[in-house]
Amino acid sequence: MLDNPQTTLERICAALQLFWEHTLEMHWPKIRATLEADVLTRARNQALGGAEAMFDKISPMVQYQNGVLELDQSMCSTSSAEINLEGRGLLLMPSAFVWPTFMTILDPPWQPVLAYTPRGIANLWSNQAPPNHPALELLLGQGRSEVLLSLETPTSTLELSKRLHLASSGVSEHLSLLRQTGLVESQRRGRSVYYQLSCTGIELLRLFHAETSPVYTLV
Repeated sequence: MLDNPQTTLERICAALQLFWEHTLEMHWPKIRATLEADVLTRARNQALGGAEAMFDKISPMVQYQNGVLELDQSMCSTSSAEINLEGRGLLLMPSAFVWPTFMTILDPPWQPVLAYTPRGIANLWSNQAPPNHPALELLLGQGRSEVLLSLETPTSTLELSKRLHLASSGVSEHLSLLRQTGLVESQRRGRSVYYQLSCTGIELLRLFHAETSPVYTLV
């Protein structure tokens, strides 16, 4: 490397490109959708329930209370028992490759980072449709019922289509009707549109005892 750094750098970049093409590129759209969904969910929870809601269920080893974030020290990148961020902020970074605990960067001068497992990671490599719910199917129809039950985390039309084995046009029609009735909300992230349960949609599933993971609402 010291004798010929330019050639070495080119070889390293070529090896990384080859690794990307053979291991991650084909899976990246689904991975990115999972990460985007987690960001949308936590941003919404923070807006409705504050920092406590945003940090909820990141990890059993992560607790937030009274303005203090408590991390299991055995998993931290520093030996200090107490860290003052001193205005540096904390970057939350969902990662499909951090499981089942978390990772940190805490020592200055680096940006403090908490990397964690995103919500919905269990569905990352699975396209299984949610279990049937007969009463909800009678009310909404099978297709719309399946779509509603699949929105545990914000999801794109393409991902719903793959999971439910339905045509994208059919999923779009179901989502459009569910949004018109106020059961579903949408939000654009870059070129993709993600759909998620509205507060009304969450309450409907609770009434039918078909709750998904908790999402915080104002009371």
